[in-house]
Amino acid sequence: MPAPTLHPSHDSRRNDPMHRAHASSAPKPVGRRRWIVAIAVLLLLGGYVAAVTWVGRRLETDVQKSIHPMPAMLTDQR
Repeated sequence: MPAPTLHPSHDSRRNDPMHRAHASSAPKPVGRRRWIVAIAVLLLLGGYVAAVTWVGRRLETDVQKSIHPMPAMLTDQR
């Protein structure tokens, strides 16, 4: 008797109708992987938006702190 191999062309179960029926009814992992990838992309996008918002607010605060009113003697008094 030959030693069993894992190569699909030598798999004796490949032609078994019960094996084919079971294999075709199994859920596809591709759909689950797509959901995981979609959720990961959304989390990264949300993190990016949060970071840009935080930097924008921080920059706006720094700009507001750097604005000083002009001294009275430098203003145009017409």
